Amino acid sequence: MLQQQQQAWQQQWKSLTLEQKLAIGANIALYPAMTVMIFIRRRLGYRFISLPKLVVMSVFLLILGALAGALGSLGRNSWLVVVFSLAVFVVGVVERRFRWREIKAGVSWHSYSRGISWLNNFLPYSDSTIKRFFDPAAVLVVGVIFVVLIQPILGYYFIFSALCLFSFEAYDFERSINMMLDQLDAMIDSEVISSNVEYYSQPGEVKQRPLEQTAGIPTGVAPDLQAAIERRRSRSIPPANGAMPGTQYHPSRQTAPTSTAPTAIAAAVPAGQNGQGDIDDLALVPANQNNPTPPAANQNQPLDNLVLPDEADGTA
Repeated sequence: MLQQQQQAWQQQWKSLTLEQKLAIGANIALYPAMTVMIFIRRRLGYRFISLPKLVVMSVFLLILGALAGALGSLGRNSWLVVVFSLAVFVVGVVERRFRWREIKAGVSWHSYSRGISWLNNFLPYSDSTIKRFFDPAAVLVVGVIFVVLIQPILGYYFIFSALCLFSFEAYDFERSINMMLDQLDAMIDSEVISSNVEYYSQPGEVKQRPLEQTAGIPTGVAPDLQAAIERRRSRSIPPANGAMPGTQYHPSRQTAPTSTAPTAIAAAVPAGQNGQGDIDDLALVPANQNNPTPPAANQNQPLDNLVLPDEADGTA
């Protein structure tokens, strides 16, 4: 049973792409990285300070502090590991509480924000540069100091957390850059498609556009086929059977005429009394003038047989 589960996990892991594996690694690295981020940064997002991560890492550090006393010289001042584990949990919960109050007060702050580094107040560099390089370097220096002077186990943990923080920030920076580039590429694609429609809609022989004119996007190896694609893309297809665009033609919805007499526009007799009415003032009348019943009085007449009101004299 265990072998089958192990084989299933291995197959599932092999089926993952490289990007998915990197995302999993970054999420794992966030566990130890978050234990130092809550001290070197302010205003971390509510959901970024995950409560399960806090509980898992606090319990791990408690166990590490309990075992550190049995390691001889490496376990000196092992109580500092226990204090650090409690500090991680308390500070994390307090930060989450502050963010929750801000959410209830309507303060605009992203719940997955990675916070603002305290080093921003001292270093003249961008936020991303400080988070990717200076924050991990600061944690690394503190870890070396703890290894040499104070508590080696906790110092080694700080060094490991610094490496995890650097890995997570590098992954997050690359992911953010890719998201921005995707938006930029989408806008460039839209501009190139618009220019292609205008270019390939010209009469005469068409040639493939050079890459310098299409922002590096190839327009296809067959210019004739590309021209056909762009013409079809820009073509305005008329609606069938006079239906409105976006609607479907249904024969059952058409009004069946109740009279076999055809209709005609009395082009020679305008509906207005002055005889100077334009085409909009013409009245639709039945071709059979022997029918004395006015079209408006006959409710069974089709819509095409109604007399349009004369706007000149206000009569219907």
